[in-house]
Amino acid sequence: MIQAMIFNLEGTPLQTKRLEALSYECALNELTPGQFHETQVIEAFKEVVGLSRRQVATGLLDMFSLTSAAEERIEEFGVNTLWQAFFPIALAI
Repeated sequence: MIQAMIFNLEGTPLQTKRLEALSYECALNELTPGQFHETQVIEAFKEVVGLSRRQVATGLLDMFSLTSAAEERIEEFGVNTLWQAFFPIALAI
């Protein structure tokens, strides 16, 4: 007799992680329009998948050398760190 069932309502990890990678790709391209292609970001995202949001944002900022672009957004978003300046863009997408 079945006594319990477990459901994953999030969808398959492949689907959700690809969408997450695409949100970061959009954020990177908002910081530096047209500079990065979707496949570049998806490949880079594979290096940080599974890490915290802070680690993912920091990792991508480092991989794509976007420190100065993120610095320009700190005041706009009212935050104190580079990763926080990058992350709201990815969340908004």
